[in-house]
Amino acid sequence: MNAVPVFDIHDVTFRYPRCRVLDGASLTLSAGRFYGLLGPNGCGKTTLLDLMAGLKRPDGGTIAFRGRPLGAYRRRELAREIALVPQNFYVNFPFSVHEVVMMGRYPHLPRFAHPGADDHRQVQNAMAATDTERFARQSVTALSGGERQRVVFARALAQNTGVLMLDEATANLDIRHTLALLGRTRERVRQNGQTVIAVFQDVNLAALYCDELLFLQDGRIVSQGPTETVMKVEILQAVYGVEGRIRPHTEYGLPQVDFKR
Repeated sequence: MNAVPVFDIHDVTFRYPRCRVLDGASLTLSAGRFYGLLGPNGCGKTTLLDLMAGLKRPDGGTIAFRGRPLGAYRRRELAREIALVPQNFYVNFPFSVHEVVMMGRYPHLPRFAHPGADDHRQVQNAMAATDTERFARQSVTALSGGERQRVVFARALAQNTGVLMLDEATANLDIRHTLALLGRTRERVRQNGQTVIAVFQDVNLAALYCDELLFLQDGRIVSQGPTETVMKVEILQAVYGVEGRIRPHTEYGLPQVDFKR
């Protein structure tokens, strides 16, 4: 018997007032895999994540999460299952970094309950994993963009969900923190069976960490499969309109692309 997929998305459409963003997107995602979502700007990557996280509702098509219609989940119930690191994070009130990371535990707390020992442990572990412990008492509004992004990443890790969604979550980070956070995320997939769906702009970075790549173009998934299978020059040229050649990474043997100018 086949396991129930984490997400089963069929023929999903979504439009904003001035344009259609998703036009018949379909995909199936299994548990314990690291997925990279790729495609040109404006192709619908962020919108697709927002739909999967329950932040938006599709105009057409169906989204099932763990065998149930996504719309059948209550928001708090879904927050115990899915954590999202958004592309942009704004907070006007000067919460401390510790308070922001603790927000990841709220879906797990009974109403009016205070965080317990396990909640504090989850927060400390998340802050250690993101190198944000030294900011704990600082106001999140006083941090740089990259530091704030790590705090939001820590909040998602503290949420301790089976599904983690990353919307260009390392875009503001230096290379050291980018590699460290993606490495720890991959460990959670391997050791804990977490499912990760991450939007990348950097194709080569995605190929280093993802088990499978999904290419989105004109609102549709045009190619999905294991990284070694779909990281092909013809797919990259069709999706991005650029030429290049594929070579193995010198240390890991994973496919990398050299783009032509």
